[in-house]
Amino acid sequence: MTSATDLFIVRAAPGKGLGIFATNTIKRGTRIICEAPLLRIARNDPHLAWKAYQRLSPQARQEYDQLHRFRRTELDLVREARTRLPGSDDPKVLADQVAVMERFSANNFMILGGNEHAVFKFSSRINHSCEPNVFQCFNPCLGMKTVHAMRDIQAGEEFETNYLGRECHYSSRTQRWEVFRSQWGFTCHCTACTDRTGVSDARHSLLGKVIYGLEEFIAGNPEMYNPFLPPSTLDALDQARDALSLCLEQNMYGPELVLAHRLISTFALELEDYQTALEAADNAQEVERNNMGTELDDLKAKGAGADVWKTHVLEMMRKAGFHSHQQRKPKKGTGKKNHKRSEQRVLKEVQSEFHQQKHGKKENHHQKQEKKVNHHQKQEKGDKQDADVAKIAA
Repeated sequence: MTSATDLFIVRAAPGKGLGIFATNTIKRGTRIICEAPLLRIARNDPHLAWKAYQRLSPQARQEYDQLHRFRRTELDLVREARTRLPGSDDPKVLADQVAVMERFSANNFMILGGNEHAVFKFSSRINHSCEPNVFQCFNPCLGMKTVHAMRDIQAGEEFETNYLGRECHYSSRTQRWEVFRSQWGFTCHCTACTDRTGVSDARHSLLGKVIYGLEEFIAGNPEMYNPFLPPSTLDALDQARDALSLCLEQNMYGPELVLAHRLISTFALELEDYQTALEAADNAQEVERNNMGTELDDLKAKGAGADVWKTHVLEMMRKAGFHSHQQRKPKKGTGKKNHKRSEQRVLKEVQSEFHQQKHGKKENHHQKQEKKVNHHQKQEKGDKQDADVAKIAA
């Protein structure tokens, strides 16, 4: 199958079946795809896909039938068809039903807050990468699935997206591969997954710990032991800059980059460093618009999104008698000199993470959260490497 538009073409992707490739250079923030669902159902029950499929036009059925089919779930789907669908006693009907459900299971996306699920003609064909170059989401304001370029994309380059969401940024290669194989039947060979030095895994693990520490700091309900819990707002600002450095080093240009800018803005605002707060809010807004477009009234209605946060920052600046064009000296210790220290800290901690991984001591942040306090204390005394990390974080 070959299908083309002005921006892309659908063609064979080595080792992946079909993929979508840029036909021209595409600038960051470009809306590449905006499409209505090919098939949608009210909830994620595969047997409902068969009923929706029967209502499709012949052309839509043909397009649906060309999507990837993951057969590992076949036995479960056979059971579901036999218990929930009429006509499944006929072997040919049963085979058609299972094929439709397999394609739905392999290609569907959550829409409208996760209640509905849908399959799309083009965006369902975009293959995965742990370092994606496009971001896709369902836009309720448009009633469409949009795909935007997260960075500049060269002609001939394949569009790749993140299947795992936020967890992709915090998991090791082994953990990610387990999910890919069980849910979609493939092994990822992106740059992050083919890195054999351990640095990529170390960055993913470290980013999870850094973000978790900041979220605990904001919540005000920290664990008894957490070396990544900043002791002050000033340290939290430095740690948020570390998160930003990690995102950029690992080519993360999606929601985690927005979050890093937002955290910097949050802590800078609390420290009355209005210039930094506004600059970070601007950066978060730019990245969010690059990924999602400007039709974001649904986020604004919920009081969420970068636009809402930037409005809040400007309002706080106004109340403080500070205007966006003014330069104001921030509170002591919040200046740009911290950037160099932040970069050095990231490098040391990545090296520390790599050392722990090499010697079999690496844990992801979710596992560490579940350990008991006495285990943490014992580990702190017996493992100099962890003590070094804790000292840096403090």
